[in-house]
Amino acid sequence: MKTNLTTILLYILCSTAGFAQQYGWVPLPWVNNTDVIKRIYQSGNEAWLLDDTKIYHSSNYPTLVFIPQFTGTNFNDFTFINQGGNIYGWTVGYSSLGARTTDTAGHTWTQMNLGGTSTYTCVSFPTTSLGFASGTDKRLHKTVNGGVNWNDAGVVLGFSTVNTIFFVDSNTGYVCTGDPRLAKTTNGGATWIDEGDITGSVNDIYFHDSTHGWAVGASDILYYKNGTWTQLNNTTGNSLNSVFFIDANEGWIVGNGGTILHSTNGGANWTAQSSGTSANLLDVFFTSPTNGYAVGQYGTILHYSQLTGTEEDYISEISVLEQNYPNPFKETTTIDFTLEAPSQVVLEVFSIGGEKICTLANEKKSPGNYSVPFNAKDLPAGIYYYRLQTETGTSAGKMTLIQ
Repeated sequence: MKTNLTTILLYILCSTAGFAQQYGWVPLPWVNNTDVIKRIYQSGNEAWLLDDTKIYHSSNYPTLVFIPQFTGTNFNDFTFINQGGNIYGWTVGYSSLGARTTDTAGHTWTQMNLGGTSTYTCVSFPTTSLGFASGTDKRLHKTVNGGVNWNDAGVVLGFSTVNTIFFVDSNTGYVCTGDPRLAKTTNGGATWIDEGDITGSVNDIYFHDSTHGWAVGASDILYYKNGTWTQLNNTTGNSLNSVFFIDANEGWIVGNGGTILHSTNGGANWTAQSSGTSANLLDVFFTSPTNGYAVGQYGTILHYSQLTGTEEDYISEISVLEQNYPNPFKETTTIDFTLEAPSQVVLEVFSIGGEKICTLANEKKSPGNYSVPFNAKDLPAGIYYYRLQTETGTSAGKMTLIQ
């Protein structure tokens, strides 16, 4: 049976003061659809994005026209602090390289070196002066002057590459790894103890305050309340990559295959939200219960907000992308889609790593049903993605080529 992936505005209904308001995830345009966007942060009228080599900045929210702000080498993570209206940022990446802001607006960046030659996968700053980073060298690195200088904290963490690090305050912090392991320190990283009963790789952790925290990964969803971790099974079938809570009760998780989950009771229960994409989502960030973002593969930027009148009008112009058939397939398969209104159409195929394989269609089309063949006889077996872009949105599907 084919699965329909609507490109736009699959939404939930919220009621406030007796009036129905429509909220949903809307795809935003991006200049390069082969980019992997790893992180997003928004504060007031400004927002930042991180991809492999660049930090992008926008100063005109909600329009979000991003321009490159800093270019480096293979970034993995960034973090920001908004203190007293001032914004400070840091990023880390390959070969111990990173960058930090040198002004109070988060606009001017300078390169820094964390020491050694390892790859740094994560960074956390509980204050503007105190920061921690880790990565493939399995050690904890620390700065006490806002990232100007970094020192090896003298701690061998004793487990595999650290996927993420989060410090609640100057003393209390957590690391998540692929061992799997979740570990905690209460003395600024000097010693670490195991936390929680974990069955799979842990990819991200977030604390709203010292008594409310959450961790997600390949197999688990964990939530921490008043000193106790509770473990839930990840039933989505997809790896979960990022978690964020706007307060102690309401939060979101994003993951592979366009997975978006929402909780209103502190993580005890989760409900799936429609993303309109099958791209792997890598980061989620909210500023309020009705304003948030998810980013990931193929330059995917999704905005969650109250729908405008124009966006609601698009509901009557939904385009539908079908699951390719046969799937899995040998050599050839067919991709079907339907247009409810005239539109410029771009249908492309990508490798699992985000490299564009080919363009199957790039033209104006009338309303109707379309079948597009795809011949993969010269490609190696594996997983590929196909993406349909129309004037009203974007959707994607996953297909498997076998020998």
